[in-house]
Amino acid sequence: MKIKSYLLLLTSAFIIMSCSKEESVLQEKDSQLISTLNNDLLKFDSFDEYQKTVSEVVSMKLDTLIAYENQRGYKSFGRTCDEFYKSINMDDFKSLEEIKSFVKANSNYLQLIEDENGELELETKLYKSPNRYLLNNYRMFQIGDTVFKEFESGIIMTRFENISDLKNAGNQINSLVQDDRFIYVPNNLNTTNNLKSTNSSCGTEYSETSTNDKNRLKVELKIEKSLGKLKNHYIQRPYKKTLGVWFWCSRTMAADVICEYSWVDKPTGERKAVAYWFYKDWQNASVFEMVNWTNDVDFDNSYYFSSYQIWADTYSVPEIWSRCN
Repeated sequence: MKIKSYLLLLTSAFIIMSCSKEESVLQEKDSQLISTLNNDLLKFDSFDEYQKTVSEVVSMKLDTLIAYENQRGYKSFGRTCDEFYKSINMDDFKSLEEIKSFVKANSNYLQLIEDENGELELETKLYKSPNRYLLNNYRMFQIGDTVFKEFESGIIMTRFENISDLKNAGNQINSLVQDDRFIYVPNNLNTTNNLKSTNSSCGTEYSETSTNDKNRLKVELKIEKSLGKLKNHYIQRPYKKTLGVWFWCSRTMAADVICEYSWVDKPTGERKAVAYWFYKDWQNASVFEMVNWTNDVDFDNSYYFSSYQIWADTYSVPEIWSRCN
């Protein structure tokens, strides 16, 4: 599969976002098309507005998210998946095979993930993507005159005039990445091999689980390039084990996270760093998630965590305590 470069993405983004008068007229003529295809398509006027909204919605509890979306007149793909997941009664299953068959029959919303120990976790589709609460049922959203569609492997972006073809592609990405009208940005894009500092480097991601019998707590911290900025993403979730599968549950959770990330601007070599921290203590929560955006970064900027300190607890498993500096 041919992957268009991230540099092309950033260059094209400015071209696409700069809509001419002719294209504006085209957009007005296609308003009915949007009405037909959007199915709650969210549109943002700028990348800043999009990034601010992502940070807001991922940190909401489900009941708050439902009220937020209802007030704005849309229902996101992420919320649809979450509500479907929470409607499942795991006690109804008699075997692992029944669970697998159920997940296969509902693969639009669910997936089974094998962890590093070979154990299975029941997750929603796009469960690691902060964009899931912005996507409509076609997994699409809009920024300016650019339409985006999220796939498991990455994001496709294109001009507004191609919205129908993007929607009709379904979950088939191969034909789109071969079409010059569409720009593909893969997940986990790493063109710099995660620069190792001579002083300190803690890589670009961290994951750990704490388990006590049939209870588990999992934390994941990651920094990556996303549409021209660095994105710092933290997820903390409790699980319970049934029939050999770890599935979401609700627990009182607490977290205290401090991290510092750095990047190198070329050709100056100037190193920059931003400190970021938060604390939460939530009752009856099934997830604690935060997204933080940093300064703009260029295509060839190297980046890494220079330090982090994580404490996480659900009061049902040994607490997670990790430090890197």
